[in-house]
Amino acid sequence: LVYQENLRAMTSELVVTEQRERRRLSTELHDYLAQLLVVCRMKLAQAINEWSMAALKTNLEEIDQILSDSLSYTRTLIAELSPSILYELGLVPALKWLGQQMERHNLRVQVQHGDHAIELSEDQAIFVFQAVRELLFNVIKHSGVSEAIVSLKRTSSQELHVKVEDAGKGFHPSPISTDYSKPGRFGLFSIRERTEALGGRFYIESTPGKGTQATLVVPLQPGSPTVVSNSDSQDIQKPLDPIVPEGSRKKVVRILLVDDHAMIREGIRTLLEHHEDFVIVGEAKNGEEAIEITQLVLPDVVVMDVNMPKINGIEATKWLTQEHPSIRVIGLSVHEDKQIEKMLLEAGAARYVTKGSVASQLVDAIRQVVNQIA
Repeated sequence: LVYQENLRAMTSELVVTEQRERRRLSTELHDYLAQLLVVCRMKLAQAINEWSMAALKTNLEEIDQILSDSLSYTRTLIAELSPSILYELGLVPALKWLGQQMERHNLRVQVQHGDHAIELSEDQAIFVFQAVRELLFNVIKHSGVSEAIVSLKRTSSQELHVKVEDAGKGFHPSPISTDYSKPGRFGLFSIRERTEALGGRFYIESTPGKGTQATLVVPLQPGSPTVVSNSDSQDIQKPLDPIVPEGSRKKVVRILLVDDHAMIREGIRTLLEHHEDFVIVGEAKNGEEAIEITQLVLPDVVVMDVNMPKINGIEATKWLTQEHPSIRVIGLSVHEDKQIEKMLLEAGAARYVTKGSVASQLVDAIRQVVNQIA
């Protein structure tokens, strides 16, 4: 009995440690490589627009394409190591994102969930996400079908029931619970051990020719929000003194930049300052600072990153657009993810631009949202 308890605890701890390391590597890539590539693309886009020599322009465009490919690879690697959407938006959006990723393996996944909020500790959310991913890969390998359903239900007894179902080949499930030495069985054993270590249950129902249903039952233990924190600094970025170009007769657009990476803010500021009707009135490195500075300077437009410490871009956008309906928010993210875009727009953002497209799309996006104000 003691051995079994130790095994369960060790298995659970190994999984959590692995995921924390994945998250650390993901954060490293996000904070350095991805941001550097974004800034390089901004600089190159400016050079392409300013140089007139045909050969040089061609070379710069080729370099820009290489950087674009590198950035796409980095985004993919970040997502595979540790999907940021799980920590930024929660379990349900992360499972929907996972379903989209499974389409690469010719598996269509439908995610069903009720209206009740699902609050899990970070360790629980990580486990459920990883378990569902492993079960979906089992569907791909063994079911012989191209569709699966993932359903989540919160019960009155404060349990979360997560089911992964398919209508495929099925099997006789009884050997699964007794013989884990066979190929492919340890994954199910590991899921069961990890579930029980969290105080839950895992069981499989299957019939040959009628499909399989795997069910995770996890006790709900609300934890702190699973948000990736990239900075421990608490210094407030002071509002900048706007310098309006002399002789300018255009309507000046007052802009607040919000991003936890100073290099990105500098790159965007340089890009926008080329336009005489744009004035940067402040900078913030997290959602909390964005709210405070907005109260002071009341900008026309807020350019808002999604992934930030303290208060993320989605929550900050929701607050700003509710308290100041005339302010337009343009959301930014290094990730090209439809789920993040949807949640930003639902929070009240007027536009969504990926950081890889900032150089070519941000200026037009600002002008479009300003025209909506006028």
